[in-house]
Amino acid sequence: MAERQIENLLDFIQTICELDGKLIRNGADKNENLLFRGQSNMAYELIPSLGRNRKFSVDISILDEERNLIEMAKYKMPEIFHSDLLPLELLALLQHHGIPTRLLDVTENALVALYFACCSDNDKNGEVFAFKNNETDVANYPVINAIADSYRFARGTFCTLSLFY
Repeated sequence: MAERQIENLLDFIQTICELDGKLIRNGADKNENLLFRGQSNMAYELIPSLGRNRKFSVDISILDEERNLIEMAKYKMPEIFHSDLLPLELLALLQHHGIPTRLLDVTENALVALYFACCSDNDKNGEVFAFKNNETDVANYPVINAIADSYRFARGTFCTLSLFY
C-alpha cells in the first residue's frame, strides 16, 4: 500500500491523475477503473459499520446481528424493505436509512471522496483511499447475489492519500 501526504487541492488532483495514468500505462482493460473512499479521520479503520467496535474481526454473532437488523427493518418498514429486493439493494437501503451494514461507501469521483475526508473532524487529518477496481470481478462478487458470510473484505490494490488541512 502506497501512501502519500497531500497538502492542497492541486496536489490531490495531480496524484489522482498519476494513479489513473498508471492504470492506463499498466495495460488496464476497459473494465478497470479507480474507486475512492474518503474518511474524516486517519485513525478510522477501513471497516464497514456492522464490523466496527468489535473485539475480533470475525465475530460469529455478526451474522445474527445482520439478520436481526434486516428482519426488524422489514417488519417496521415493509413498504421500503420488501421481499423482492436483491440482497445488494436491501443492504444499500439499510445503509441509506442509517442501519449498520457490511457495505463500505466508495465513489468513482475522487472529489466526492475528498469532501468526505474533509467534511468533519476538523481537528483530525482525513484520508482518501484509492482502489483499483475491475467491474467484471465486482459484478461476480457474491454479495450481489446473496447475503455473504463475512463483512470484511478488500479486493484489488489500494493506496492511501493522507490529507492535512
